[in-house]
Amino acid sequence: MADKFVTLPEIRKFAQKVLPRDAWNFGDGGAESETTLRRNRRAIDRLAIRQDILVDVREIDLRTSLLGLPLSWPVVIAPMGGLILFHPEGDREMARGAAQGDTLQFLSGAAGWSVEDVATASPGPKMFQLYHHGDRQLDHTQGSIDALPPIVDAVAGRAAIVVDGGFTRGTAVLKGLALGATVVAVGRTVLWGLAADGAAGVACALDILRRELRTTMALSGQTSVKSLARDLVFRGD
Repeated sequence: MADKFVTLPEIRKFAQKVLPRDAWNFGDGGAESETTLRRNRRAIDRLAIRQDILVDVREIDLRTSLLGLPLSWPVVIAPMGGLILFHPEGDREMARGAAQGDTLQFLSGAAGWSVEDVATASPGPKMFQLYHHGDRQLDHTQGSIDALPPIVDAVAGRAAIVVDGGFTRGTAVLKGLALGATVVAVGRTVLWGLAADGAAGVACALDILRRELRTTMALSGQTSVKSLARDLVFRGD
């Protein structure tokens, strides 16, 4: 089935078709009025990407690292629970799909550090995880990408930064990286792949996302994820 998908919206649409209503609502929904869920997406969508032309983009380097671990591209899978709702062997298939897609999967997230802690502690944590659970818990919170630049400034290179919350397309990943994230974590994007076709669906979703990121970089004249700068994106509306 996975080889029939060409775009990420196709995978999402198929997942909605095959999932029981309760499972779909759990995966796709957010807290209360879903204001934070929508705010995450709007905050990303309103950012425009600066286009540089006449740049040789025949070679595009997606490689990066996280805490010294080499990564083939700057996307990881966010920790998620309840995967059995989306596939009978949810955890195993998600791990298999991540391996096929050559993508790091986080099994759990660290907690207990604030931005102020990271900024003042010595030596402090090596990684700051901006995991946005507001879209499932506290409604009416700030969009992840809006919270990212102040955190990047406060951390000032003392820790790697992982961000998630609404990053469902290659253009969104580029924006998160340009604003200072070390890597971008995805959740629902691979969740729909899991529901659609298990490990193969997860790998397919990741491959499409990787291709989108590469295409976006080429069209915006960027050749390396390590050289993406904040002025690459700006408020478009």
